[in-house]
Amino acid sequence: MRILRSSNRSMVFCLAILAGLMSSAAYAMNEISIGVFDPGFEDHWHHQVFGRATTYDFVDKEGIAAIEARGNRSASGLFADLSSTIDNEQNIRWQWRVDRIQNSADLTMSKTEDFGASLFLVFSNNNRLFPSYTILVYAWTSMDVPVGTVVISERNPDRFRTIVVANRQAPLASWLQETRNFVQDYEEAYGSPPPEKLRSIGIFTDNDNTQESVHAFYAPITMW
Repeated sequence: MRILRSSNRSMVFCLAILAGLMSSAAYAMNEISIGVFDPGFEDHWHHQVFGRATTYDFVDKEGIAAIEARGNRSASGLFADLSSTIDNEQNIRWQWRVDRIQNSADLTMSKTEDFGASLFLVFSNNNRLFPSYTILVYAWTSMDVPVGTVVISERNPDRFRTIVVANRQAPLASWLQETRNFVQDYEEAYGSPPPEKLRSIGIFTDNDNTQESVHAFYAPITMW
């Protein structure tokens, strides 16, 4: 597995994610549905903004209930608190598509670090005063690196790491389905199992650094 080191946003960025997450997770058979993908999604996700807000809207995209993301020279994401519903789950599945992507984005450089689409998995002890946390990111990027590449944050290497799951070869304007074992992925990225529980999941699209057009869609997320 290729390892890259990057210059990411400061620790303030990571701590802000943990500051006010809203709850939204429900059981469906043997799987847990994460977040709400319907016209009332804003009541179930916390919109965390870092500067300007990415536009998030509910849409029916080719018969799939989805949240649409459009960058506005912005950096923000929607986060759902998993509360106490997550116990022994290790697998996550989702669909996403990117219709326009920032061609010059490079996750290894802070000045061009933008996500076409990404899932943030936040592991925390849930201590609001002094949180112990780490973040694992699944990214769709225009970088020409192999799928499975791990990008290690230069500013916060112990707390923020990204796995590239869709790269420059991924087809645009097409739905892709991803299934991952996030416990194994965490261990690959950090070198040890998660020390804390998975507390929240976010969807995140930004273009504040490259300021290039980005347009993405996220479909329902499930865990088991």
